Amino acid sequence: METAGSTLTEEVLFEALSHVVSGFSEDHKKRRIEGLEAMYRRIESDSIQNRNETVRILLDMAKVQGNNDPESSLICDSLTLLINRNGEVFETILNGLRGKENSLFICFSKVVLSLNHNQKKESTKSLIDFLMSKDALNDTGVTEVYSCLVRLGNEELSKEVVKEVSPYLDSITSICAIIFSVRLCAKFAGLVSNKIDLFHLS
Repeated sequence: METAGSTLTEEVLFEALSHVVSGFSEDHKKRRIEGLEAMYRRIESDSIQNRNETVRILLDMAKVQGNNDPESSLICDSLTLLINRNGEVFETILNGLRGKENSLFICFSKVVLSLNHNQKKESTKSLIDFLMSKDALNDTGVTEVYSCLVRLGNEELSKEVVKEVSPYLDSITSICAIIFSVRLCAKFAGLVSNKIDLFHLS
């Protein structure tokens, strides 16, 4: 999308990326990678003008390509760099998580681990809301988000994790929510109960 002799305007780059969010052909993939690489370079050089539109495009891309490499890595690197360059972007990203798309949370769970302590703490609710909304233990994104929460719990955020998952211990609507909450509480709060034996959790 960019060559040594010409540089696309920001608007044209945004439009080009919007047209290749999905698509399974080699050409689509090539154009996605080129576009994401171009966007990362602009973020790195602090030349992005419209940060909100940049975040929107990256989140849209993550919803579809968050489980595919190298797109996923490029998206995560760009989002992390954006947050580190401008803290306000973090709230924009949190607001963009409300749809709970699986692949989006695969990316977000990677981004979170590179953030500062307060941002990690603020992220726990979104991660737990996603996990507790799942209907299957092996749903896309579940492993990544659960592992992220374990990492956060091990990084002095165990109280925050337990606080957020505890209300789900007695869920009457979701067995998966009970399982995840028991696992996390048992890991960080020592809450071993009959539920653990019932669901064969370690």
